[in-house]
Amino acid sequence: MLKLARAYLIVLLAAMAGSAYAASPVNCEIQSAGWDWREYRCPLLADGKEKSLRFKADFSGVHDDTKASINLTLDAVPVTCIQGSKTNLFGEDGDSLECRLVVPVLAGGKQVLGVAIKFHHAQLVAAELSSH
Repeated sequence: MLKLARAYLIVLLAAMAGSAYAASPVNCEIQSAGWDWREYRCPLLADGKEKSLRFKADFSGVHDDTKASINLTLDAVPVTCIQGSKTNLFGEDGDSLECRLVVPVLAGGKQVLGVAIKFHHAQLVAAELSSH
């Protein structure tokens, strides 16, 4: 099941990544998963260009006691999502979370985007990384 989910995520991410990753598609993989949490690892090419990215998580079954949160790291350092992002939800406060971020310029090597999603009384139905 995890291999199928990983393959689906890779195809979805490659389709959604846009021109910022045309030469090297984003390859996120599920690092670990539990009943009410997921952790993703997304290697990014450090090509000397600033990148504007969005990681979005969609849920179903949201109701009055649902709780969900999303936290990101870049090379194990916590990321502050830019204004307009929605990193927490409670109750019937929507059915998705998103973090918009700007990955700074770094030449050579790879950067790793880590994503941790926690949720209670909802089902995670989709997660995607895209340029914006």
